[in-house]
Amino acid sequence: MKFAKLLACYHPTTVLFVDDNTDFLKTTLLNFMQRLPCRSYNNPQEVLGLLACQAKQAQTLLKRYSNNDDSATGIALKIDIQALHQELYHANRFGFATVLVTDHAMPGLTGLDLCKQLNHPFIKKIMLTGKLNYAEAVQAFNEGYIDKFILKVSPDLPSLLINSLAELLQKPFMELTDMVINGSTQLNKLMTDPAVVSLFNTVYQTHDIVEHYLLDELGSFLLLDKQAKPYLLLLRTETEMSTLANHAAIENLAPGLVSALNQREVIPCACKIGNFDILPADWENSLFPAQLLQGEQNYYYSLISNPVLKDLNPAAITTYQGYLASL
Repeated sequence: MKFAKLLACYHPTTVLFVDDNTDFLKTTLLNFMQRLPCRSYNNPQEVLGLLACQAKQAQTLLKRYSNNDDSATGIALKIDIQALHQELYHANRFGFATVLVTDHAMPGLTGLDLCKQLNHPFIKKIMLTGKLNYAEAVQAFNEGYIDKFILKVSPDLPSLLINSLAELLQKPFMELTDMVINGSTQLNKLMTDPAVVSLFNTVYQTHDIVEHYLLDELGSFLLLDKQAKPYLLLLRTETEMSTLANHAAIENLAPGLVSALNQREVIPCACKIGNFDILPADWENSLFPAQLLQGEQNYYYSLISNPVLKDLNPAAITTYQGYLASL
């Protein structure tokens, strides 16, 4: 996965393929099952029922992680950052569908009719169409019923689908990220800084990361690979490093540790909840090597493998590798 903008959280989700042509579905699944979770259906009515049920689950998910609801719509206006990583303990998170790929020309209920009838806050829709229905697909896109359309007879259909899915699978998490940021200038700068995004993409690729969760307002991220091995990525601005160094001096730490903080050689594993700084109880064993990241502002970061986190329970986490093996 490659990100154009840093997301507050991300984990793999499921793609639904709908087509009355069984042979096409089999071929498509062979191309994609090794890349991402996917399920196929040849009955669009079945998909309508499935996604209607999931739409209710989506509202529950938003409420679960919100600390301020819009009473009129039930949609969360502000997401509780510290609750986001609890999604790790929901075994069905990878089975949550976020993209629908549907053929248009199907008997009974066309792909466009299916898309028009869907009422789901997170589902993104790709319609596969023939040349004869191209104008209809353009109109459906312009009216917002579908997010993308692709000619089914295109010789590079697999690559077109891969690129479209890579984009649309991130969209629900982008919308969630907007709720998380919700006017926070500090978080917005962090999440959109190209240098930070590039670092994140490098960490994902180097360590085979598949999911991540923002832990606090400072820029602490919990990342997991396919086997749920955890990593903690700490990102701190120059101002935040100065604040932490001042706290360390007040705590009367050994002069060498205070000097290391002042020289930006180490980062303490500290976090922020609301307006309160949560400082490590054991400073000496909570300091990690810092590296400078030059972006739109200077950041200092540390990537910690197998961090000791009080509320992290690896035994209760369904791994992505395990989920794929169960399909």
